[in-house]
Parts: sequence; structure tokens; C-alpha cells
Amino acid sequence: MRTLLMALAAVLAAAGMASAQVAAPSLNPTPSLSGSFRTVAAPFFTPVPSNPAVLSWDGPSRIGAAYGPSKLDDAQTGQTDAKGNASGVLAEIVGEMFAAGVQLNSDSEDLQPASAQTGTIKSSVQQIGIAAQFGKRFSIGVQSQVLETKLNTGGGNTDIEESGILPGATVRLGETIYLGAAGGSTTVKDKVSNLEAKHSVMQYGVGYMYRDKERGAHLEVYKAKRASAYFPGGVALASTESDVTGGTIEVLFSKVHLGYSAQTDKVKDPTGAAPETDTLSTVSVGYNPGQGLAIVASQSSGKSTNDTTGLADKKTRSTTVGVAYQF
Repeated sequence: MRTLLMALAAVLAAAGMASAQVAAPSLNPTPSLSGSFRTVAAPFFTPVPSNPAVLSWDGPSRIGAAYGPSKLDDAQTGQTDAKGNASGVLAEIVGEMFAAGVQLNSDSEDLQPASAQTGTIKSSVQQIGIAAQFGKRFSIGVQSQVLETKLNTGGGNTDIEESGILPGATVRLGETIYLGAAGGSTTVKDKVSNLEAKHSVMQYGVGYMYRDKERGAHLEVYKAKRASAYFPGGVALASTESDVTGGTIEVLFSKVHLGYSAQTDKVKDPTGAAPETDTLSTVSVGYNPGQGLAIVASQSSGKSTNDTTGLADKKTRSTTVGVAYQF
């Protein structure tokens, strides 16, 4: 049952995945519905959190909201295992030297009859970041993040919380090239058994970003890694190891936003389960005038493949509509 529940929980992370901002800011001003690094309960389709130092370059200031339905299917039978929706809000204040931002997400999924389980999976994400830039060439930042996933099923309840402080830095070369890196450790806590484990996380990337009100371009490639860790007293609660490679392409012309992002995650489970390769891609289109109201719609799809058999296990699909007011 644990394997099934972990697979079902993956849709929480995959819903509304937007481009990661590891080195340079995204041209999409609306909230991403992705969460934090994977937890024991949600072991694949790892969303990569933004480098907090990118806040310094992420103007103009904004407020925004997003909503999107999602579902998780069994890749072999085509049956739907879970269906639900996610929502999120954000607020960012970007000044000449200092910036601050907060994003709050929530997600709820209902298990379907095909999963042979009944119940719900709920997730919440809280991210708060601050950043400062120096000489328009260097930026540092720090972000507090808390991700909680609750599984309420006929087989019992699970409540996993992952929290940590993620510091980061970026360097701006010339007017358009950005280098970024962030890292630290997070604590995974089983709130039912009160067990805790720590593991390290890191990310780095290089990006190109040009923006002139109604026009712009953003290209970025990044890596993100999460080391495995064990809870005291049981291998069964071990967390997985993640190795993500991703990229983003965005263009803005005549107030029209077009974007594509994709990532591949090599997953290893210290419990001895077969390694997996998980892929996720997002296409987005919208209206962004640079100031005032922007609206962007995104379509995401993902797949988890068993590396031993070469067969896909689960597929996920989600649609997101986001709005933001820039000022």
C-alpha cells in the first residue's frame, strides 16, 4: 500500500509545475503550483524550489493567484487513481536593493475506485524569501519553506512535514547572463511517529534573461540534487535520492507570453526498490503587458518509468490558470 500511496501523492507535486528559477527570473508572473523538494510521502516528480537570491531580479512587484485541476493515471491500465485540484497565492515586493516574497499553496486529491483505496491526499506549501543585491551584479537571499503532506486512507493516516532554510546566491555577468546556486539541509518529520531525519539539498544553474517591458527572453538550464536520509528506527521510512536536470525556454513579444520547461529526475530508493526515471514538461501561453493584469495558462504532463523493466508506472496531467497584477 505504501508504494501506491507514494505514487498517488506524486500528483500533488506535479500539479501546475512552472519553470524553476535557479539562476534567472521567469517571465511568467503568475504563481507556480509546485511545492518543495520531495518528501517521503511524495517521492517523485520533484518540483525544484526557486533560488531565493533570484528575487532581487524578479521585478516588477506583484500579487497573484492560480488554480488548476489534476489527475494521476495508471500508465498500464489507463485507469485514474486520483483526481483533485491545487491553488496558490503569491505576493512580491521588489525594490532597488531589497526584495521579499511569500507564496502559499494547497492541494487536495481524492483517491478513485481504480486505486483500490479510499480517502484523500492533502498538501500545503509555505515559502517566504528575502534577498538583497549589491552593485546590480551580485545577489544573496534566504528562503524558509514548509511542505506538509497528509494521507487519510482506509489503511491509516500519514502526516509528513518537510521544512528547512535555503540560502542562495546569484551573479550577474553583463546585462543578460546569470549564474545561480543554492543549498542547505531540510528536516523531514513523521508527525504520527514523531521521527525525524535530515538530508542535504543543492541546486545550481546558468540562465539568460532579457526583459524590456513588453518584450523579453529567458533561457535556463539547472541541476538539483537531494541526498537520501534515513529515519531512526526503520528503513521503511527512508527518503529517496533525487537528481534533477531541467531547462526552460520563455519568450515575451507584443505582450504575448510563450513558455516551455522540462525536467528529468533520476530517483534512487534506499529501501531497495527499483530506480526510476521521472519526466515532467509544461507548456504555457498567456498575456503579459509588463505592468497591470497578466494571465497565463499552463498544461503539464509527467511520467514515471521503472528503470528495471523500462515500463511506465504512472502518468500525471494538470492544467493551471494564473493571474497576476504587476505594479
